[in-house]
Amino acid sequence: MVAFQLMKKSPVVYQGKFFSVTKEVVDEPGGVRALREIVHHPGSSVVIARNNRGEVLLVSQYRRAARKKMWEVVAGKLDGRESPLTAAKRELAEEGGYAAKRWTRLGVYYPSPGFLDERMWLYLAEGLSPCFAEADADEWIKKRWVSHRKLGEMVEHGEILDAKTALCYFLTKHSR
Repeated sequence: MVAFQLMKKSPVVYQGKFFSVTKEVVDEPGGVRALREIVHHPGSSVVIARNNRGEVLLVSQYRRAARKKMWEVVAGKLDGRESPLTAAKRELAEEGGYAAKRWTRLGVYYPSPGFLDERMWLYLAEGLSPCFAEADADEWIKKRWVSHRKLGEMVEHGEILDAKTALCYFLTKHSR
């Protein structure tokens, strides 16, 4: 496999609160020179929380980019040098109102590797108990418990349009 070769230092063309963007000139395999715009993101943790009845916690938030409210599993970006598991625990408390006794890492993936370097770490949280943590001021979250079967139906019928939630469903489909 031939690796891409960066041709020149990549200036930051946009620096936001949560991510930055660079433009990179690369030599691709086969000698083609190309300009790539890359979004740099610190990464996220994703939590599919399952209660003792086998139900899965979904949260609904308005997503401006999609211009709609969406049902999703709990997730959020890593803060500072926070580990993915620490972020997962924090997000479950903040968005879901739960702590978990058992954590299983399901995997890690790139949600859109064509232009985004973000990695998402996926976790299954079980042995839940209520807890309180303050949600972010811009998060207006509604919660709902659904059976794993219902979650699958929501994915299949297009009620779940969020890829991380669909992936968590498929990764836990046989682990009930």
